[in-house]
Amino acid sequence: MRYINSSTSSTLIYLRMFQLESQVLPRCSEISPPDEENEDFLFISRAMEEIVDDPIDCYWLIKCFVTQFHTKFGDSIPHLPKSLEHYLSQEEPQLLNHLKNIGALSQLPHGLWFRRCFAGCLPESSLQRSAC
Repeated sequence: MRYINSSTSSTLIYLRMFQLESQVLPRCSEISPPDEENEDFLFISRAMEEIVDDPIDCYWLIKCFVTQFHTKFGDSIPHLPKSLEHYLSQEEPQLLNHLKNIGALSQLPHGLWFRRCFAGCLPESSLQRSAC
C-alpha cells in the first residue's frame, strides 16, 4: 500500500485517509488523477489548512465538514444557482440585471462555488469568521 510517501502533500494524505475511512480507497494500480469530487475535497482541505494549525484537528474538521455538507446539502447543490438568482433579485436587483444584461450570470461557475463551498474560489481570509 504505497499511497503516500515523504513528499506527499498533507491534503492528499487527508484525502487518502478519508477514502480509507469511507471504504472507497482505490487499489494502487487503479490510482488515477483526482476526479471532480476528490478535487473539491482537496480544495476544502487546503482552505481548512489555512485556518487550523494542528494536522489532527485539521483532518477531523475536514472529514466532519465534508460529511455533514454532503449529508445535509448534497442534494441541494443543483438548485443553488436558482436560489442565488432569487436572492440577488431580492437583495441586489441592479447587480442581477447587470449580470443578465452582459450575459455573465449563466457564465458564473456556480457548480464549482457551491461544491467547494467557495474554497479555492475566494481568499481563505474570506472563509474565516472574524473574531469580534
